[in-house]
Amino acid sequence: MSLTNVTVIIELICVVFWILAFGKFQKQRAYLILIGLLILVGIEVYSHFIWNRTLGKVRVESIFFLYNTVSVWLVSQIYCSFFLIQIKDRPKRNWIYYVAIPVWIYFIFGIVFKSPPHFFKWDFFLLTMCSCQILLTIGIFLAYLLQSDNNTGIARHLPFWVAVAFILFYTGSIPLLIVKSIFPLVQFDPILFGLNVMQYGVLIFAVLWSKNISETP
Repeated sequence: MSLTNVTVIIELICVVFWILAFGKFQKQRAYLILIGLLILVGIEVYSHFIWNRTLGKVRVESIFFLYNTVSVWLVSQIYCSFFLIQIKDRPKRNWIYYVAIPVWIYFIFGIVFKSPPHFFKWDFFLLTMCSCQILLTIGIFLAYLLQSDNNTGIARHLPFWVAVAFILFYTGSIPLLIVKSIFPLVQFDPILFGLNVMQYGVLIFAVLWSKNISETP
């Protein structure tokens, strides 16, 4: 079984845990993370297991095949919206909008004006920008969380563990994306697989460990 297959299976297990715990964390807008996971898993299951195996038109073994550009851009905006909703401080919310503007401009510009010979580098640069956007958004969220008056319960706070999961994954994936855009033939499948295992492992831990807190601390 390839690393791609195992990654998708781990994602499916994570989605099952989030679906089972959905009712517990409705007030924390957990549905946004669940929607993002469902989009990724839906596209990846269709692309890898149905399109490749049944229709046989494309066969890509690399785990990088999982990161469809448009789906990752959409999911990154959903994830950032999750952290945005947790923040009650308007100035900090505005900073999240400022971080998102260049990503949106680059995405729209690339969709409209990109040329096929340069698609590969545009593709990976956009993924890098989305990863940076998520990390900066998480940084703003954590700054708000730590500066709040009631921050003693953050260790059992679902958004905190979601932030930890994304920090582990996106901090590790950015260098890989940069190198991959420069050297397309280089493969990092085992490393990226490990990052996925850590991310989804923490997301599963998050729904098992966190308490149902109605408001952000």
